[in-house]
Amino acid sequence: MRDNWEVEGGGSEEMRRGVKVIALPLSLTVMAIALIAVSLASTQPDLKYTIDGDLSDWGVNLTGDWSLNETWVPKEGIEFIVEDNNDPHHVEYAAGVHIKGVGRNYEYYYEPMVNCSSYGRPVAEPISGEPYDIEAKYFDEDDNYIYVAIVTSMAPSNWPGYDYQPGDFAMNLDGDELTGEYGYEYGVKIFYDPLIKPEIEQWNISYLPDWAEPTDCPENAPGKMVGLLPGGRWVGKAIGAYVQCTSCNLGESCTFYGNSYTGCDHGVPNYVIEMAIPKSAVGMTGKNLTEPPFPKALWTCDTCGNDKISNPIPEFLTVVIPAAALICFVFFIHRRRWGRGK
Repeated sequence: MRDNWEVEGGGSEEMRRGVKVIALPLSLTVMAIALIAVSLASTQPDLKYTIDGDLSDWGVNLTGDWSLNETWVPKEGIEFIVEDNNDPHHVEYAAGVHIKGVGRNYEYYYEPMVNCSSYGRPVAEPISGEPYDIEAKYFDEDDNYIYVAIVTSMAPSNWPGYDYQPGDFAMNLDGDELTGEYGYEYGVKIFYDPLIKPEIEQWNISYLPDWAEPTDCPENAPGKMVGLLPGGRWVGKAIGAYVQCTSCNLGESCTFYGNSYTGCDHGVPNYVIEMAIPKSAVGMTGKNLTEPPFPKALWTCDTCGNDKISNPIPEFLTVVIPAAALICFVFFIHRRRWGRGK
């Protein structure tokens, strides 16, 4: 009966010894897998910024008054451009802060009108007003990532019955305007459209993307990625966030297309796009944006072309920083004159 119990209740002594022999290699395997996972996790490069749409770690206080320069100014070393609302020199609906610089060194930025063929005349951006406004763009880098933050009035998806979309993020990193369509050889997919291009996932990075021409103002190309050019390929994925900024601009409230929001500007809710783009995916391993070849450019535009924003490199780095030591008085005058968009 004892032998029967051993078989039925857990096997004979020989079987139990076999289980022990098998269990030891299995436990070692599990431990090895765990150690490999920990090792891989520890080799992932740390991020300089938390990619969550909150720009406080950039030194930017978007909860403040958007009519003040200081609300938009980031911490040292971050290149930025702000073109909120209309340029004060050609106001269509409201003047806003227009500055560019690196960290605390900044100056007034003149946003030129665009000669848009659809209108047959030069027009002020954002064309058709606040719903199309791209307010600001920031960028920074470290050894492993290019970091980008964009403040925009465009939602991450179409409004019901309202045809407008954010464009995608274009990069000229080789300094060659003949490489890639419109000179932009890399792109990051910001707007995911499951109905039209479900195969192009949000945050996908492409080499030699096929750029669509903006629908309403083609002069502001490129707009969004719609595929790949011959020889193009998908090369990686950015870490990204696209979130509504509910506390922006002193938490101003608004009703937009029948829905209530906070964090509005001139009756439209606002959003933050934040990305960490791996340098290994865009041919920038061991390189910096501030080093030749030049000129480089980081660009984004609404799908319709009603507004665009770009960081030409090295324009800011070769002009703004040296100038800061020479024309502080001019900066002071600009800050007093344009600080509230007047």
